[in-house]
Amino acid sequence: MARREDRYPLALGANCRTLHSRKNVSLWDLSSHGCRVLLSGMDLRVGQLIVLKTEGLEALSGTVRWCGNEFAGVEFDHPLHPSVVGHLCQMNPDESRIELAFAA
Repeated sequence: MARREDRYPLALGANCRTLHSRKNVSLWDLSSHGCRVLLSGMDLRVGQLIVLKTEGLEALSGTVRWCGNEFAGVEFDHPLHPSVVGHLCQMNPDESRIELAFAA
């Protein structure tokens, strides 16, 4: 399945809420339409509705589209503006993955 748009690396802490639980997670890859979440032991299921809250942003609601290897893919209910994506990635770079990308 082809992606709608490119995803950009970042390292941003967030609180993930479901109907029955709440846990701190990390957002890794971000696009206007969704993100990849490092679950840190949180148990999510495909189709589950979640809310992600990060400092400085309104809550992002979305649906889990895939899970595996401690990660989940989330599709946002309402896309982020591209300038918001750019700002978040610039302010919260994932230095380790950026360095690996430039080394290749």
